[in-house]
Amino acid sequence: MRTRYTKEFRIKVAKEASRPENEGLEHIIAQKYGIKPGTVSKWTRLFQQYGEDGLSKGKLTGDRKTDRERQL
Repeated sequence: MRTRYTKEFRIKVAKEASRPENEGLEHIIAQKYGIKPGTVSKWTRLFQQYGEDGLSKGKLTGDRKTDRERQL
């Protein structure tokens, strides 16, 4: 079963992982919050690239197609 996280939770984790003193410690942060290290890395990357909007529901991959691309 897939777990769904709130936007606020994703932002909290991504902000913590983005701090310079936490660089490379995704596994520690993941353990703290009970999630996978890859999830922390993904949220952090999206947060750094797109800001808080990058962690909105439905925008959790940086390579999602635009509406126009889906129509084609």
